[in-house]
Amino acid sequence: MQFLESELQVAQQQVVDLQQRLEGVDAMVKQFSLKRFKDSPEKMAFYTGLPDGKAFDVLWEYLDASEDTLVTVRQLPDDQRKRSRGGGRKILAIPLKEQLFITLARLRRGMDEELLADLTLTSQSTISRLLARFLQFLQGMYSEHAQP
Repeated sequence: MQFLESELQVAQQQVVDLQQRLEGVDAMVKQFSLKRFKDSPEKMAFYTGLPDGKAFDVLWEYLDASEDTLVTVRQLPDDQRKRSRGGGRKILAIPLKEQLFITLARLRRGMDEELLADLTLTSQSTISRLLARFLQFLQGMYSEHAQP
């Protein structure tokens, strides 16, 4: 009988833990994210300038972005580094596709870093680093294709 009571307590604790994790996932889905807006052509056009989620996917495939192809803040020239305290830490907590979405929203809507940080439930310094990375990456991609 004690064994069953012990097992019941463990199961109840697991239920509580899973409920808390589910609440966290729900909050993430409600936040400002590609996942939330990808199926809305109006929102994608508003935030990114792309007509819909399919166009975003085409851009993503074309860019072929990965952690290896994106620069870190530490790799940027000194004049572009802007004294980032985070140095060259990689921004792994935010998926790369979300980072591209945030960058496009910044470019399209002119949203400031603090606002983006609040909307994505992260810090301003994280937003600053990911913007620096993706803008440097996009500039490199443009430079490669713009030269005759």
